[in-house]
Amino acid sequence: MAAALSRMMRKIKRAFGSAGQKEPKYAFGEQDLSSPSNIPFDAYADALSGGRDEEERRRAEVAVLSDLAPYIHRFAGREDRTLSIGSQEAAAIWNRLGDLFCIIDPEAIFSPLNKKMGFDHKAAILDKFYGKQPPFLKVYVRRVNLEKKRLRCQAFVEMPHALLDGVEMKSLPKKQSIRRMLGEDFCYTQEFIVPYGSDGQTLSFSVDDGRAVILDVDGKEFDGAVPVADILSAFTAKWDRYPQEENTWLIMDRDVCADDNGEHFYRYMMNHHPEQRCVFALRKTSVHWDRLKKEGFHLVDFGSPEYEREACACSMIISSHADPYVFSYYRDHFFFSKKFVFLQHGVTKDDISPWLNTIREIDLMVAASVRERDSIVEEGGPYRLLPEEVGLTGFPRHDLLLRKASALAENPNGPKTILVMPTWRQDLLGKVSGKGNARDLLDHFSESQFAKAWSAFLNSPRLEKLAKKGFRVVFFPHANLVPYIESGQFSFPSYVEYASNMTGESIQDIFANSSLLVTDYSSAAFELAYIERPCIYYHFESGQNDGSGYHFCKGYFDYEKDGFGPIARSEEELFALLESWEADGCEVEPEFRARMAQTFPYRDGLCCERAYRAILELG
Repeated sequence: MAAALSRMMRKIKRAFGSAGQKEPKYAFGEQDLSSPSNIPFDAYADALSGGRDEEERRRAEVAVLSDLAPYIHRFAGREDRTLSIGSQEAAAIWNRLGDLFCIIDPEAIFSPLNKKMGFDHKAAILDKFYGKQPPFLKVYVRRVNLEKKRLRCQAFVEMPHALLDGVEMKSLPKKQSIRRMLGEDFCYTQEFIVPYGSDGQTLSFSVDDGRAVILDVDGKEFDGAVPVADILSAFTAKWDRYPQEENTWLIMDRDVCADDNGEHFYRYMMNHHPEQRCVFALRKTSVHWDRLKKEGFHLVDFGSPEYEREACACSMIISSHADPYVFSYYRDHFFFSKKFVFLQHGVTKDDISPWLNTIREIDLMVAASVRERDSIVEEGGPYRLLPEEVGLTGFPRHDLLLRKASALAENPNGPKTILVMPTWRQDLLGKVSGKGNARDLLDHFSESQFAKAWSAFLNSPRLEKLAKKGFRVVFFPHANLVPYIESGQFSFPSYVEYASNMTGESIQDIFANSSLLVTDYSSAAFELAYIERPCIYYHFESGQNDGSGYHFCKGYFDYEKDGFGPIARSEEELFALLESWEADGCEVEPEFRARMAQTFPYRDGLCCERAYRAILELG
């Protein structure tokens, strides 16, 4: 196999020249990666036109591919970046891509000079536009589990055969995921797990037509039969920077606040499994620090030398958030030496694969609903995670929420609370500032449709009228909105009570005490649905019924068919629904109550226990 691969690479080099030769310059203009509509197709056509000898022609083709590569990289598998492009415009771009590849020789795709394009996109282009397989296959080792003796692997376009000591392995845990681009399937990805018995065995891969298969282990390439010991050695080469001194579980929510699944899971571990050493990471300046300290949490100040020591030595990172500062604090190979458990911050209802697929470090993700999990692990779906990597356990915080809501239900004559919880918008995210959750503020925020709509609602005389009737109005903003409130760029009247993770209120108490939720697209609606409280969805963006194009890619959840309350598309409609809810005695309509009952498989107070058992299965 090694000889065949060597012959194949020599043939490519003879056809297209050495990778060390200089490429000619072409006037494609400055790249504008804000939209695929900016791909300079006319300039590409000019570069490829006219009579040239074969070598010049190949260099022109490679120059075009090199300029195109950043566009493919930015938009393949990132449907969230092209939501504003309509179907007709997307079809026109696909047609132009088809025309372009009609005048590019397919053999140029794998030219050694085509260095700016990854193997995955090269293989996808050959498959989609030429109906051809790549001249060789690559298998990537993405993670290793030394305790369970498993290699988490990935290949593109086709699924290879895995052979351990020369014997083909059958029934591997596997799935195919699909990266879409501009509404069409583009790159077929094979995700699979290879178990091994000992590091003394050898691992190899093959395809039916005998093409060579290269094994890529964190950038180091092998061909032929490779000792498992060599694979493990290559993957763990830099782990000695972070030796696991003991079996510690590092648990956290955000660096600046707690009161999420991380806190609730830590409390469960502290009370039920004290034999497992756990620490909870949080900034000492957080309003939650003193509360958790008094409760007996073993706290470490996020970012401090003590935190860094614990992060280096821990065996597991468990968090409700999957931001890089959580699992990749050192921004190097730190995270590969730890197992990462993603407890989630909210029920996944949208297609978050463009974001989630960038995180190759998730060993286990917990889910709260059947349809949520199914959407993530489905065959041919957009997500990379395998069924073995997503556990239907319920959220740890739901155990306490259920107890609180049940206790409050014994006093049905208490004050009615309207909870207002808007979610955020991607185009309102400022740049990350330092290591943590902080971001720069945007100068134009107050002029955004988001700010104007929610400000108008909160400051409306009709909402004040409800407050004067005895309704509590509680505004719990998204964490990214809090800095704008603190800076005075977003304000609301005194009859609206302000609550946030930054002011110390328990979100569980707020949910349990709420009678109705007003939101746009927040997964907080699932929290209220868990305790059978209704919501009103405020979808004020013109021409949008599901929020796509403003916040996310649409997933399995349909607000009309699956939502836990009615939809208002204007401020007038919103107040009409509020006043109707008041007139009907603040009850949940039977249609929405049925949806709530069907959504969650577990309302038994054992979500923490199931999450713990799932984590133990990681080894």
